[in-house]
Amino acid sequence: MTRPILIVALLAAFAVSTPLEGARQIRSSIKVARISEDLNGRLATNGDIDQPMYCDPLLEPYWQILTFHPGLTPIWVEALARPDTETRRRTAFDIGLAHEKGMPGLNTTVTPLRSLLNADGQHMLVRRTVARSLVQLDARDCADDLMARNRDDGQSMILITDSALAAWDHHPARETWMQRLVDPKATETVRLSAIRSLEAVRHEPAAAELQKIAMDRPQGPRLRVTAARALGAIATSGNESLVDELLGVDDVRTVDRLVAARILAKHEGEQAVAQLMALAQVATPLKARYEPQSRHDPSVVVLALTRLLEIDPLLIKPVGDALLLDRDASVRRLAAQAVIAQKTPHAVAQLGPLLNDLNPDLRIYVRRHLVDLAKLVHLSTPVRDAATTELSGTPWRELELDPMAALVRESWRGHEQAALLLGALDHEAAADRLIDLLEYPRVEVRVAAGTALRRLQVQETLPPVLEYAERAAMWQVDRENAVAKHPHIGKGLETKIDVDQQMSQLMQLFGILKYRPAEQLMRRHVPKTKPISKRHGNAARGAAIWALGQLYRDNPDEALAGQLAERLNDTELLDPEVVEVRRASAITIGRMGTGAQNGTLETWLDMGKASVDLGGACRWALMRINSTEIEPYGPSYREVRSFSLRPIAKLEGDEMLRERDAPVTEGD
Repeated sequence: MTRPILIVALLAAFAVSTPLEGARQIRSSIKVARISEDLNGRLATNGDIDQPMYCDPLLEPYWQILTFHPGLTPIWVEALARPDTETRRRTAFDIGLAHEKGMPGLNTTVTPLRSLLNADGQHMLVRRTVARSLVQLDARDCADDLMARNRDDGQSMILITDSALAAWDHHPARETWMQRLVDPKATETVRLSAIRSLEAVRHEPAAAELQKIAMDRPQGPRLRVTAARALGAIATSGNESLVDELLGVDDVRTVDRLVAARILAKHEGEQAVAQLMALAQVATPLKARYEPQSRHDPSVVVLALTRLLEIDPLLIKPVGDALLLDRDASVRRLAAQAVIAQKTPHAVAQLGPLLNDLNPDLRIYVRRHLVDLAKLVHLSTPVRDAATTELSGTPWRELELDPMAALVRESWRGHEQAALLLGALDHEAAADRLIDLLEYPRVEVRVAAGTALRRLQVQETLPPVLEYAERAAMWQVDRENAVAKHPHIGKGLETKIDVDQQMSQLMQLFGILKYRPAEQLMRRHVPKTKPISKRHGNAARGAAIWALGQLYRDNPDEALAGQLAERLNDTELLDPEVVEVRRASAITIGRMGTGAQNGTLETWLDMGKASVDLGGACRWALMRINSTEIEPYGPSYREVRSFSLRPIAKLEGDEMLRERDAPVTEGD
C-alpha cells in the first residue's frame, strides 16, 4: 500500500536551490547590541565603536535548530522509483536541498540516485539534478559513475561534476582534463573547468600545456590568465624566463602582465623579486632591464604586491611613500600593510594621513593597526602624535557655509578615526579637542568624539559634556528654539536620529561615572513623548534608562520603577515602545533590586521568552532581584517543510530528526 504523500506545488523545471539554512543563533534585534555579542561581552580594544550597556549585562543568544520529519527519506526513496520525470527530478532536487539544510540519514538515497544516474534513456534534466545531489551528498563511491556522465553528457554535466571530481582527487579524471586542455573543439568554458580542476589537484604533467596556453597571445584573456594561475600554483620556481618573454615585447598588454604576475605567484629569489617590483611599477636597482613602463592596471599591481609582501614586507620599504598615494585603494591597502610591518616612527608618520583616506575599509584598517603599534614602547608617542595631528584642524565655527563645507569634506574622516584611536589609547590630553568636536558638522565625527570621551572617562569633562548633551537633547525635540539659542548645534545634521548614537554614548558615560547632575536629563528620556517629533531618539532613551540603573544600583526608586514597568508593558498597536527602551527598562528594574515589579517581569519572561532582548532582560532582572537561577530559553526547533513531497503525519518534537552537527546546548 502506498504511503500517504502530500503533494506540494512543484517548482519550475529549472528551479534553483533556496538559500542555505542551518543552526543559527537567535540574537538581539538591536543592531548595535550584536557588537557586544560578537565580542562575547567584552569592550572593543581596537577603537571600534562599542556599547558598554550591551555588555553589562550581556544577554546571550540561543540556538535555533532545524528538524526534519523521519518519514521524508522513505517517501523520497519511493518517489525516485516512480516513472514520471518531474517527480524524479523534483525528489532528487529535494534530497540535495535537504542535505544542504543539514538533514541527517540521507545516505540511503545514494543507491537509488545512482541507479537513476545510470538508467538508460533517462531524461537529461533528471540526470543533471541527480548528479548535483550526489555531489552535494559527497557520494565519493559514485565517482566512477559521475565520471562516465562527465565524459558523455556535455558541458552542463561537466560543470556540475568537475569540481567534485577534483575535490575527491579522482585520478581517472586527470586524463580527461588533459585531453580537454588541448582539444580544439572544446568550448572555452569546458577548457576553463579543466584548467581549474588540474590546478586543484596540482597535476604537474599539465604544466607544459598550461604554459603554452598562458604564453599564446592569440588565446582569449580569460583562458590565458586562468592557465597562468594554474601554472603558478603547480610550478613554484624556474619560470622567470617566461616572465622575461612576456615583458620583453614592445607592445606589452595588461593581460600579459596579469599572466606574468600569476606565473610568479609562488616564486621567490632575486630575479623573481625584480620582476615583481617591475609589475608593481616600482623601479629597482637590482635589474635595470625591469624598469617600469606606463601605469599598470591596479589588478596587476595588487598581484605583484601581494607576492612581495609574502616574501618580505620590507622589500616595499623604499617605495612606501609612492604606493601610499596610489589612486587605487587596494594598492594603498597593501602598501599600508608593508609600512605597518616596518614598526618604526617613520612608518607611523607615513600611516597617519591614511586615517583620512577616502576608502573607509582602509582607514579603519590603519586605525586598528596603529592601536596595536602603540603598544610598542618606542611607538607609543609617535602614534599619539600622528593621531593628534589628524584630530587637530582649522577652527570651523565662524566660517561661512561654503568654506566650512569644504573644510569638513577635506578633514572629517581623519577627525573620526583619530578620535577613536586616541580614545582607545586613553589619551586624556585629547579631551578638550574631543569636547570641541561634539558639535562638529558631521555625524560620524560627533559619534566618534562621544565614544572617545566615554572611553576616557575624565571627570573634568563631565560638566561641558552635559552642557552639550542638554543642547543636543533640546535640538532633538525642539529644533527651532535650540538653533535660536545655540546656532552651531544643528550644523551638518538633518534629523534627530543624527545625534542619537552620540547621545547614547554620552548617556552611558554619565551612567558609568554615576554623574548625578545628568539625572534630570536622563529622566526626561524615559517617557514616550507624543507626538513622535517631540520624542528623543531610541538609542539615547535606552542608554538613559540604563544609566539610571547605574545611579540607582541596589537603591530602588519605586516611582521610577513604575515608569519603567509602563515602558516594558507598552505594546500600543500603532506606536509600541521600542525594544531598546523595553530591554533597558527591565535591566534597570533588576539593577535597582526592587521586587515590586516582579509580576511585570515574570509576564514578559513568559511572553517574550523567544526574544533575547525581552525574555533575556527579564530573566536577568528576576535572577538578580530574587538571587535565583532561571533556566535560559533555548534551543528552539523549527521543522523544515520546504519540500515537494513530505509526510502528512504530525510528530512530536522529540521524534523529529535534528540537523547534522547541530550545537549541543544546555537546554538539550
